[in-house]
Amino acid sequence: RRLADRGITEAAPSGGVPALYCTLDPCRSGWLSLRHWDAHSYGLLSNFMQWARDTFGCVSNCVPAWEKSKGKGIDLRSFARGIEPLGLSEEDCNMLFVGLSFEKVAFDKEAEKFRGGTISLDEIVFLDSWDCEQQLEEELAWEDIARPRVLGQSFGD
Repeated sequence: RRLADRGITEAAPSGGVPALYCTLDPCRSGWLSLRHWDAHSYGLLSNFMQWARDTFGCVSNCVPAWEKSKGKGIDLRSFARGIEPLGLSEEDCNMLFVGLSFEKVAFDKEAEKFRGGTISLDEIVFLDSWDCEQQLEEELAWEDIARPRVLGQSFGD
């Protein structure tokens, strides 16, 4: 905003994709991350990933360990039992499951159980290559670099 006040209107676009991007990246660091988008979900996912790596060697190894039948994926009940050591609430367990399976989970009152969704190996294998600690370090470094520019400190303030 300070840069825009000094006549550099590109620093605070008023519409379109640039304005949306600036809203999602207030430090102008160049990073759009789950941590900024939804800190709670980021915490759930990063804690799950660290635990799964410590327990299984890599995140994707939890799928064959928890599958009832090879290649059928993990249902919510198996997932919830598998992550019990994390001590998550039912709501957080459901949120993590839905996020990893990309499928909505609903409670079936007649059957008195949750239905819907599985987590397959294909849906979770990408987490094996995501280094959330390294990404966080890089993200914070870019925020530190961008902060003086955005706050106008490098322009004599």
